[in-house]
Amino acid sequence: MTKCISISDSHSPLILAVASMALALFIGATGCSKSDSNDPAKSGGTNTTASSEKTSPASENTSALKISSSPVEVPPLTEETKASFLANTNFTFREQMAKINDSSLTDTQKAQLFLLLLPSFNRDGQREFAHAAVSHIKDSTYSLIFKPLLEAKSDKQILSVFMTDTLKRPNSVKLPALLQLARTEDHPMQSEAKELLVAFIGKEHGKKWEDCQVAVNAYVANSTN
Repeated sequence: MTKCISISDSHSPLILAVASMALALFIGATGCSKSDSNDPAKSGGTNTTASSEKTSPASENTSALKISSSPVEVPPLTEETKASFLANTNFTFREQMAKINDSSLTDTQKAQLFLLLLPSFNRDGQREFAHAAVSHIKDSTYSLIFKPLLEAKSDKQILSVFMTDTLKRPNSVKLPALLQLARTEDHPMQSEAKELLVAFIGKEHGKKWEDCQVAVNAYVANSTN
């Protein structure tokens, strides 16, 4: 039976194209293929340190994420900055958004504030804050949204905003992220991540994460974006 990919909050041509690829490539059960005729590891892939098949906790996955687009260390918001916005308890989410957007803070600081305040609002407000946050995040600061995506403490609709943004990032950002999501047992988007990995790298590796990492490295190395 063909497995369908459903990622809410996404109607962009990029996501539709990826979904079409996955529908064509991801047929059958999700077990690991034992065929190695197209194994990227035998066609120039980079060897990686063997990893345990047992999934690491989300915090360990976050530290294991390797993005080859020069990620930067993001300094935390100052207590003064946080306090000045947390004090606006009577603001609607739209008023709070306007205050943040109109401030003189950097894009990274604005993204941090949107993510900090996101849980304070109802689902509609959280959705708007999630969209606002990703609009201020660069590839080098992608870890700001990967952490909440991986931890999966938000509603799935909010996680979908982060997943949609992930799929718009360069391959050097999105493929390592998808691999970590695929490795995270019981994550609400684990199945989507596995299917999307197959669509990109062209082969299913099941839970042989070392082979998956080799395939991802090879795909990123040969990618133009």
